[in-house]
Amino acid sequence: MLAGRSAEMAAAKQRLDTVASGGVFAPGLFFLAPRGLGKTALLEEIGSLAAERGFVVAAATAGNGQELVDVIASAIRRELSKGPQELRQRVVDVLARLSVTVSVPGVQLGVSAPPVSQYDGLLTFAAALQELSTAVREAGYAGVAIIVDEIQQATNESLRQLLPALQELGGRTFNSPVAFFAAGVVSTPRTLAAVYGFAERFEYRMLERLDDVSAAIAFHANPESEVEWLPGSLDAAIAVAAGHPFIIQSVGHYAWEESGATQALKPGIVRADIEVASELAARDLQRIFSARWEDRTDAEREVLGQVARYPDGVSRSVLALAIALPRDAVDRAVRELYDDGWLDVRGLEHVVYAYEGIRAVVTGRLGSHGGATQVTGQFPSAGDSS
Repeated sequence: MLAGRSAEMAAAKQRLDTVASGGVFAPGLFFLAPRGLGKTALLEEIGSLAAERGFVVAAATAGNGQELVDVIASAIRRELSKGPQELRQRVVDVLARLSVTVSVPGVQLGVSAPPVSQYDGLLTFAAALQELSTAVREAGYAGVAIIVDEIQQATNESLRQLLPALQELGGRTFNSPVAFFAAGVVSTPRTLAAVYGFAERFEYRMLERLDDVSAAIAFHANPESEVEWLPGSLDAAIAVAAGHPFIIQSVGHYAWEESGATQALKPGIVRADIEVASELAARDLQRIFSARWEDRTDAEREVLGQVARYPDGVSRSVLALAIALPRDAVDRAVRELYDDGWLDVRGLEHVVYAYEGIRAVVTGRLGSHGGATQVTGQFPSAGDSS
């Protein structure tokens, strides 16, 4: 269940409806957030929405050693292979040219493609998408919806093909039945703009932590469960989670287990269950960030260690003074740590840990020369409703 993303879903719905009705193509909607704030869940929901509206949905994740454009092309071919024979026959030559354009290994469509030598030249990615999506629409579909997760991990070569295609499709005088959605970490606009300057014109939306009402909805996400939240327990869980989707999932799961919930008993969740769930969720969080520690650079570890000295956080300028590194190196380290979920940056300047439990992970690592310590009290007390 997706909670607290009504504005983002409304924006996606508007774009899908515009494309489906033959309106002007808007070149890309990008959702940004540090890791763990529900970007992937949002994209999955948008994919379901697009499928309901009659789009051919091609979902891809950047990285994993593959060129993003290759993965997109393969996803389109895979989805079209499920379509009617007449559509497959009609678009097979376009798919072959798309494959040539992006060097995608063939995917069986049940029909034979003409030899590549028949083509005078390679289509651009934009032209291939335009021709393909137009054929798809004429076959009765609303269009093609491309959905990309972790787009910041795409290679520069893929971005040089994909980003101009989005701009070109958006600049055409005729309608392009393509909808494009992507998600990435907060620094994604900088990454895309470094490859393609016009990327600054795309629409970027930040995902924030959930408010208390959305968190409450998320804690009630299982409509088939008859387990009740007894007085005070839901408020305590909301305070512990602090609007973070991952912690909501984790605390909700452990609280349900701790309540002794079974089909036979169906007891309620009490405040004491939240205390236990908080501790178990904290251990999960410790394991996650302890594993991520090995991937941190020396500069990033230095930043994390300095932040540990300030219970209420610290400004970037103070960090730069305390660390024997140039200001741009400190800022770069802060940016990477923010993207990866270690830090929050408030008002662009004030740096704090994204979760209080990270302090214990950092001090444990630095204090024991790489050995993690047992962590307790990762989150605010279940009795603290502030």
